[in-house]
Amino acid sequence: MPRTTEYITKAQIGCLYATARSLGIDNEDVHAAIHAMTGRSSVKQLTARQAAYVIDRLKSQVQPKQTDISRHLTTETAWKIRQLQEQLGWTDERLEGFLGKRFGVARMAWLDMPIARKVIEGMKAIAARETDKEVNRERTAGLDS
Repeated sequence: MPRTTEYITKAQIGCLYATARSLGIDNEDVHAAIHAMTGRSSVKQLTARQAAYVIDRLKSQVQPKQTDISRHLTTETAWKIRQLQEQLGWTDERLEGFLGKRFGVARMAWLDMPIARKVIEGMKAIAARETDKEVNRERTAGLDS
């Protein structure tokens, strides 16, 4: 007799979304993560085994309760990152590329405070280098006149 595939249970669906919510991950990002981990485009297409794998991966990202508040990205920090993004003239895609390449984080919403501080310092350094380049160009242009 052929083995039947057991699909995701209602309890697993609830656990999956509750875990994602505790990490601040919205539904769109949940589906993107599921697709990246399993190749499936819908939660209901997951097998019970795939669902368990996704849930375990998400749960591994949950921090202990006593440190959650101090580690989450604050509104002020997110604002500072957006301010630097505007100063640098970066699009959202450029910012996400920078976060992914330098810090291994695909979205700003997934940053925790220690990483966010490093992001800000990195963006400040880039802005300072660009300012230095502009000053040097102006000096060079002034000498040519």
